[in-house]
Amino acid sequence: MGKHQSLRHSDSTPPPKFCYLYRQQVETMDSSVSGKKSSENEIPTFNIENMQSNMKVIYYSRTFMSIIGGVIAGILGVNGLMGFVIYCLVMAITSVCLTAKAGFSIHSYFDTWNRVLLDGFLGGLLSFVLFWTFAYDIVHIF
Repeated sequence: MGKHQSLRHSDSTPPPKFCYLYRQQVETMDSSVSGKKSSENEIPTFNIENMQSNMKVIYYSRTFMSIIGGVIAGILGVNGLMGFVIYCLVMAITSVCLTAKAGFSIHSYFDTWNRVLLDGFLGGLLSFVLFWTFAYDIVHIF
């Protein structure tokens, strides 16, 4: 019973904020013996849990924004290719907002710029089209 309560509690929590990728410095035996720290011997390592958490935030944000964009496009009565232009515009705005949320220091939270700019770009397209046609049908046909 306690196990089910903890599952319900974790499902009701909002998606996490961006988490820093942890970087550790690895020293060689030579640098520890001589007492000098060399920048040549630093090896950056990433915390995979934080990376996955950050990617979840991106996917949640893109899915939510594609649903909102689809509803807005449907209510406005957008037809044809103009709807896909609106989708590209919404995804571009989402990328800028995610970059701003990361404080414009992408490499502190992600390994490449592509994670923020391109990942999940096409994943929200089906949600956008679904809610676009649904809102269009409700407002303009029925």
